[in-house]
Amino acid sequence: MHTQVVKSADTGREGLYFVLAMAVVIAVAALCIMHRTRTEPQKVLFDYQISGYKDLNNLEQGTFVALYTAAMEIDACHDNNEGEWLSVKDLQERFMPPFAHDRAWGKSGMLIWTQKILNKDIIHITAYLGKPSISDISGSFLLVLSHNHSAEGDYQMGEAEHEDEPFKIWYIGKTDVDFPEGLSIRSLAVKGWKEVLPYTGEEEMKRIKGDD
Repeated sequence: MHTQVVKSADTGREGLYFVLAMAVVIAVAALCIMHRTRTEPQKVLFDYQISGYKDLNNLEQGTFVALYTAAMEIDACHDNNEGEWLSVKDLQERFMPPFAHDRAWGKSGMLIWTQKILNKDIIHITAYLGKPSISDISGSFLLVLSHNHSAEGDYQMGEAEHEDEPFKIWYIGKTDVDFPEGLSIRSLAVKGWKEVLPYTGEEEMKRIKGDD
């Protein structure tokens, strides 16, 4: 009988190669994650500003989101309608929240909307004031839109002082307020109005999920 001893393969080096390969994969993956991860910038609030996420109740948040969406459509319609602003009646006939008298409107305090137009030469300005007809549910909202119709497209400072923003949304925790005479930042801030800033991405996810 012939006996032959077979030596086991040396797995030490293979194991080392495997560990090194795994370390490289993990390092590359970590670098890719760090590179693709974007830190959401934190909004810095001035004294005349509030957060649409932290400083409004749930029903007011719904009104703010609807008003923000409506503002973009109103601004686009103004461009396509030879400089004419949509009236409150127009918005209601289009069933556009928060102007439409739907179920959400009823739950959010039944805001009654009025409009003021202050078109001056090439600077067109309008504002929509919404006052709740039911107390203890919501404060009042003011949507101010400003549009520059200069041929050159250069911005000229107007009454609303919007800089490069087509609209601003303001809030005051009162139900009985008069339509502001001035629509500039200073005029509204002096009267107690607060500009509402939209959510950050992180805040919006928390709002949807209901997390604190």
